[in-house]
Amino acid sequence: MALPLLALRRQRRANVWLGLFVLSIALLSMAGTPSFQQYAAAWFGLLDWPVTCVGAFFYLYVREMTGLGNGRRQLWHFLPLALFLALLAWGRLVLQLPRLPLGFEIFLLGCQALAAVYAGLSLVRLRGYRQRVRQNYSSIEHRDLRWLTWLSGVAIALLVVWVPATRVFGLWDWLLILGRLAML
Repeated sequence: MALPLLALRRQRRANVWLGLFVLSIALLSMAGTPSFQQYAAAWFGLLDWPVTCVGAFFYLYVREMTGLGNGRRQLWHFLPLALFLALLAWGRLVLQLPRLPLGFEIFLLGCQALAAVYAGLSLVRLRGYRQRVRQNYSSIEHRDLRWLTWLSGVAIALLVVWVPATRVFGLWDWLLILGRLAML
């Protein structure tokens, strides 16, 4: 699903952000499977990168769809990803740790919270956009992006389930996997 969106980036720049968001959700959906966890352990956590930027991808998609655009000034949204990669390199290459330390799990939990903040910011952006559309257009039926507001709400619900799913597992884990697949 992500590759066609990335291929259509010339037709609409927002497709890049949506494609990266879909790719992140797909990888996060597979994260609960035993085979994926086996590969993730072998790769020293490198496959956990979507946790650090799934919220940013969604927010940048919303910015693009609401006409705000994204330029170099938006690169700061990827600081968690850069910090993630630096921590991985430091833990694996410098400290030569056999597995990820507990502090790394706390960092990823913080990234999950950051994703919730991005989802909330997306809702604020969309509300402002709808207000501007109502002021400028008499017919807002095809311009109000209500579907994107619903998708933001679903993303927030999944983020609420995400934290217990990563700590408690069981039913929470299945709810998260099914929710992510439904979102896709």
